[in-house]
Amino acid sequence: MTNWEKLCELITNDKTFGKAKRRYGGDGKGEKERRFEDHFAEYLFTVFDWASSEIKRQASLPVGSNNRAILDIMLVKDEEQPFIFELKNYTVFPDSAGYAEIQSQIKLANTNFGIFTNGITLHLLYRTSFDKDPEEIFCVSYLDRTNEEAIELCNLLDGKSYSTKNLVAFCEKLKKAIKTEYENNPRLFMISSQMNKERDEKIQRMIAKYIKWINDNPKEYEAAFSFKKERKWIRDNIFDTEKLRTLPDDEYSQLMHEIPKHTLAINGYAMMMLYGEKNGKPLPEMGIIGDRKKFIKCIEYLNSIPRKDAREALKNFTTNGSEYKILGVGKMFWSEMIRCKFDNIPLQNNKTNKFFRAIGIELGFSPEQKSQSIVYCYNRWLSEWNKDKNHLQLDSSVLSHMEHFALASEEGEKYLSQEFGYTPEGESGDQSKSWIPKNP
Repeated sequence: MTNWEKLCELITNDKTFGKAKRRYGGDGKGEKERRFEDHFAEYLFTVFDWASSEIKRQASLPVGSNNRAILDIMLVKDEEQPFIFELKNYTVFPDSAGYAEIQSQIKLANTNFGIFTNGITLHLLYRTSFDKDPEEIFCVSYLDRTNEEAIELCNLLDGKSYSTKNLVAFCEKLKKAIKTEYENNPRLFMISSQMNKERDEKIQRMIAKYIKWINDNPKEYEAAFSFKKERKWIRDNIFDTEKLRTLPDDEYSQLMHEIPKHTLAINGYAMMMLYGEKNGKPLPEMGIIGDRKKFIKCIEYLNSIPRKDAREALKNFTTNGSEYKILGVGKMFWSEMIRCKFDNIPLQNNKTNKFFRAIGIELGFSPEQKSQSIVYCYNRWLSEWNKDKNHLQLDSSVLSHMEHFALASEEGEKYLSQEFGYTPEGESGDQSKSWIPKNP
């Protein structure tokens, strides 16, 4: 068994994580991270053959004249570059913590390498020279035990043969592969490296179960497919800027209040700010009613851009100081408008993140990378499903609805449990492990 396979077996074993090496004060995230650090240090000793004297825990490095940075684990061997590990608990995702932290730590430790891990995925960061910022060049799930790059990386991290030269060669090989296969979009390498045939086959079987479920539940069938009709209503009414300009104020207000009936994600939250209207009267320079002129300008901009600029448009709509930012109108609204404008842009929310974690996939760090990863996965699975013309033909908006089936229906939760080892959060003994799936 390779070092990577051994590590995967240990990381994904509930019983192993249930045995704390010492008692901790308090509980919660800090306790879980200290427990993870205890175990990971032990694995570096028992699996990777690092001497205890070479495994530096909670190493302190100076930051400026008055501050210090504390590193979870730093491996130090002879004259070789140190290797940094930033460890987080299972409920901390790479996009919310750890990435910037380990970037800084890699530079402070005068090394080119570091790993961020939360026990779900392992992320390798690398910088080509000391005057560059570290970049993520590899991501792998602990469920993917046969991943060739992960096996090679863990062989290189063996304490008996650790070599800066060999690690650099490995990282440069990865960078070359990314450039060759994904030159136009290197980030797709991260999501593609997590794909495997077994998971693809399980997703196809999930789609089949989902289709049966919506056929047995007419309201869910309507919810899955009605968006095409509602999307057309948005395009015919809200994207018609000439109509928006010429409507009397009361009719314009009435039209804006119709929008939630024709969208999936816009609901009653903060509607006064969204509309920019109080007691039927517009609030100056706020919302899609109060700042009507700017809203029309935003729609004109959205109408003018190609699909490839959709994510940049979302950034412009939500960044303070942008000429397209409207007070009170946030990401939820504009994400829905973009989905109405461009076909097959999937919904992206907390349920989406939870669904992908449940099937053992980490989507990435930034909102842009997450969006690209979702599109990649859905296109991959839809391409296979829609090849069979006897199948009900689907698009990504329907797969977005399948997330609801998987996480909220009895049939969906049962399938996730059987095939991916998923348990709903808060319903298992160790909540930090409650959504860790078994090897797909």
